[in-house]
Amino acid sequence: MTFGDVSGWSISEAIDCGYIIVGSSDSSTNDNDDIYLLKTDSDGKKEWDKIFGTNYDECGYLIQATKDRGYFIAGRMYEFLLNDAWLIKTNSSGYMEWNKMYDAFDPPWNGEFVSETTDGGFIMVGDTLPTSEKGDIVLTKTDSKGNEEWVKIFSVSGDAGGNSIKITNDGGYVILGSTDMGGHFDDILLIKTDERGNVEWTKTLGSILVDDRGISVQQTTDGGYVVVGFTGNYGNFDVYLAKTSSNGDLDWYRTFGGSENDWGYSVQECDDGGYIVLGQTKSYGSGEGDIYLIKTDSNGIMEWNQTIGGPLQDEGHKILKTSDGGYIILGYTESYGLDSGALWLIKLRTM
Repeated sequence: MTFGDVSGWSISEAIDCGYIIVGSSDSSTNDNDDIYLLKTDSDGKKEWDKIFGTNYDECGYLIQATKDRGYFIAGRMYEFLLNDAWLIKTNSSGYMEWNKMYDAFDPPWNGEFVSETTDGGFIMVGDTLPTSEKGDIVLTKTDSKGNEEWVKIFSVSGDAGGNSIKITNDGGYVILGSTDMGGHFDDILLIKTDERGNVEWTKTLGSILVDDRGISVQQTTDGGYVVVGFTGNYGNFDVYLAKTSSNGDLDWYRTFGGSENDWGYSVQECDDGGYIVLGQTKSYGSGEGDIYLIKTDSNGIMEWNQTIGGPLQDEGHKILKTSDGGYIILGYTESYGLDSGALWLIKLRTM
């Protein structure tokens, strides 16, 4: 299923087993992008959509269902020196209930930078706006209306940024970020905190003399963590998949890719204990870039891989396990739909 002239960056399953998607759309009144919210049924057919925008450029990076059956959107407003995080709460029909702007964050690599907390509030991670060459990770907790309750700033020896945050089984948080540790190459950074944002441990993952970027983190059934991203340098990247213990110690890591660039963007643990990885490949497939789907066993050993796409640019942004045991892929395609590109929704059967 494709939807033209819009892009999608985050997807969540709705209470009725349909899907709620957020991204961006070209404004009908000016040349700027607006936040785009799309609701579909279980077959991917549009039920309704909503636009949220100002006179600036905006994009929605995260959508989650809330306990009151509404939705919250984490987005961003961009315009020259203006660079604000934007949190929007809607009801079940997509109508805005409230919104808040936060100006303490740099843009994340990925939209998974807000989660709803057990008390109905929200936790956000991002980067401090650096006054020097060094940035720090900032963690902000709000109440159910988006009002700030507390802020924590985490500083490491080099430039650091927060890309993703998840609530852990013990009620704390795991932050996925990156740091150059004062050098020239980036490493993946994992920070585990308690429910008040106090650091319990900090770990780095990565190889020497290459850039390693973590895009998404998930807690696994054994209490550990699985991280997906990409690794490499000088314009040659491979998909990076790593598994850690509950204390953040590396259990194993794997790389996947060919002679050109390949990136990992999203990962889910499967019922058999293995993992399904979604990304984009320029090494394989039939076009300028294709969706790259990799299935591994519990030790990260590849069982199979598949490319999805046509002759032009196609990419996968998110993969989500659905209530029927299958998976839904949110991506982008220039091969199908409109010539200008389209949001792409793909449903997969149980694996």
